[in-house]
Amino acid sequence: MKRILSLLLAAMVVGSLLAAVPLGAATQENETETLPGEQFAGVVGTQEAELDGELEARAFGIAVANADSDTERAELVADRLDRNDERLAEIEARQQTLREQRDAGDISEGTYRAKVTIAVAETSATNGTTNAAAGVAADLPDTVRSEYGIDDDRIGTLRTDAAELTGPEVADIARDIAGPDVGAPVDPDDRSEGERDAGTNGTEDRPDGTGERTNETEDRTPTRDGQ
Repeated sequence: MKRILSLLLAAMVVGSLLAAVPLGAATQENETETLPGEQFAGVVGTQEAELDGELEARAFGIAVANADSDTERAELVADRLDRNDERLAEIEARQQTLREQRDAGDISEGTYRAKVTIAVAETSATNGTTNAAAGVAADLPDTVRSEYGIDDDRIGTLRTDAAELTGPEVADIARDIAGPDVGAPVDPDDRSEGERDAGTNGTEDRPDGTGERTNETEDRTPTRDGQ
């Protein structure tokens, strides 16, 4: 309901902006500006991408909850990681095509910015399901994880790919088009609660010499390359 209201509000705002623009004014706009209609398309597309991501995350969670064994859960995790790998590759190819179309003058700067914003929202949603899958994987036995090719390197690669697709440049565009809640660059070292509890991705319990165990986490500063 909140998203429906948001879409209606966005439509009202853009409608008022369009009504305030004199006929023919569009031809006087600077080519780097985003027209109200272009921004509206970006907002609506972003809302749809976020909603689709929430639905996918919920569906994955339900499937995991209904799984009867570690093997079934591993199958779900492996399938989700495969899908996310394909999706990120598709988004990367789409962003490259958008840049080429903009540079060639085939699409306006505003259209480019709107479509990039949608891609950023899709990437963030995809990374969310990667984190959900990683949380499930953290509770699986090592033998099962190994059997299905589920490891920290594979998950880390997906997170890094997502981070590269949501670098500072496109993140700024997304926030400008759809607001401050969109476009935060993905942190490739972001871990789900399940992973943190399991002590994965660089976290390890080690004796500190006093008979007690300490929790030491490697300090890693991720590099985020904007595109």
